[in-house]
Amino acid sequence: MRHTFAAVACAVDEHGNIQLDPDSTQLETARATMNFVFDSREKRLITSLTNGSFSEDAYKEALERCRSASQLVFDFYKDIVSKYSYVIG
Repeated sequence: MRHTFAAVACAVDEHGNIQLDPDSTQLETARATMNFVFDSREKRLITSLTNGSFSEDAYKEALERCRSASQLVFDFYKDIVSKYSYVIG
């Protein structure tokens, strides 16, 4: 494995607003949901899963917002590994 990966979810509400990491209520009322998976090195898109109705612009905005948010996931991974590496090693 050359890199780790991270998935980020978002929902598009009836007004076109994008909510990262939506809760169950936001998912139920969403016009669309999107899940993106990125690699850790270049933040390239590995895959995506979408459901619902959305514009191309909404997709592009959600993709970039989720790409940025994926860094938080990678930072979390790094933090966990540094905290518990003595157990792993």
